[in-house]
Amino acid sequence: MRWLRFSAACVLALAACGAGRSGDGPGPDRRVLTAEEVEELDAADLYEVVRRRRPEWLRAIRLPGTGRDIPPLVYVDGQRFGGPASLRSITPPSVRYVEYLNATESHARFGNATAAGTIHVVTRATISPPPS
Repeated sequence: MRWLRFSAACVLALAACGAGRSGDGPGPDRRVLTAEEVEELDAADLYEVVRRRRPEWLRAIRLPGTGRDIPPLVYVDGQRFGGPASLRSITPPSVRYVEYLNATESHARFGNATAAGTIHVVTRATISPPPS
């Protein structure tokens, strides 16, 4: 029964995430924040940047029938870092890019299974290329 509830929550989360782009043609990818977008704001920490630029990334998902809210996870350079509040300890100049992974993508890349997805921060110290 728990697995069924979890599966249903994942399906709802995936549907809520959508394709990541608006239907109005080419535009900014809502699943990625570039270093330029991060640094354009005069913000003290990455939480503030995400709150202002991509507030939907911070939303918790309510698991049906449980009354529990599940927040997104935060990974930094591929390592689990914490919940959304952990973004407060990251300074904007240290960010190369930030990407949002839905539940399925998060599970495939990191092996976690959070219905609310994952915010993955890649710092300037990392040499991996940004997502295309």
